[in-house]
Amino acid sequence: MQPVLLPLYSYMNILIRNYYLNATLKLIVRFMFQQDFDSSSIEVHPSHLSDQSTNYIMGSIVKSEDKTKMLSFIESNFGKLSEREMAKQLGGGKTAINRWRSDLGLEIEKPSVNEDYFKKWSSDMAYILGYIYADGNISWNPEKSYRSMTITACKKDVDHLEKVRSKLKSTKKLFYSESTNSYRLIVNSKTL
Repeated sequence: MQPVLLPLYSYMNILIRNYYLNATLKLIVRFMFQQDFDSSSIEVHPSHLSDQSTNYIMGSIVKSEDKTKMLSFIESNFGKLSEREMAKQLGGGKTAINRWRSDLGLEIEKPSVNEDYFKKWSSDMAYILGYIYADGNISWNPEKSYRSMTITACKKDVDHLEKVRSKLKSTKKLFYSESTNSYRLIVNSKTL
């Protein structure tokens, strides 16, 4: 395919529409410093004009055949691996994985938890509060509406963490960290 001449503003709109923000910024910077640059048009390879032939992941254009393989990987590992882990294995970013997952129609089920658990005093509740106090933390960021409770336990104490998860009726799986050889229970809830 031969490059085509396209109005610069049209090409930039295509880049922005296809999430090619880095490419758009590079294009602007490149041409800002060229004295003989004609800002009315630009030579563009036709493959950059199609939504389906290319996509953008972590600053690189992904060819359609590579994207097809990546989409297949996302589809087959959905629910088995986290988006962060898929991004790591594909060499991309979590945002692109999230967008492609959404394009595939794969919806993430929001984890649930019994938000009324701490409203009624019991010995189990006291045990869990002690566990949070000893091995957990509660964090929040009012600007981002972020609130979470995290409890960390070493690998040998994973049964205790599973008990807590069960008592709280949390549907979120435990997170395992290889670097610390530990498990984490993370619960996001405003009420809890």
